Amino acid sequence: MKRALKAALALGFMFLLLPPIVAQPPDQFTESLGTGLKWRSIGPYRGGRVLAVTGVPTDPNVFYFGGVAGGVWRTTNAGLSRSNRGSYFES
Repeated sequence: MKRALKAALALGFMFLLLPPIVAQPPDQFTESLGTGLKWRSIGPYRGGRVLAVTGVPTDPNVFYFGGVAGGVWRTTNAGLSRSNRGSYFES
């Protein structure tokens, strides 16, 4: 019992020493931030619903896309082109 009480007191004391976490205010949005952006479709150009999309944290240009109708697609150039990675669809 004494050991558990000492551990709880030590843990509580450590929390008192931590600096308070302060939330930073969000950056202000200005219209000029979006003036240079242009919409572009990055495909895949066949229609359908998306089942899953994921990226590779260590490579910002690699993404995987899974369609509801089947197919796992991979892009290595941020969507400029893609290839099929395992289904009955042609790449």
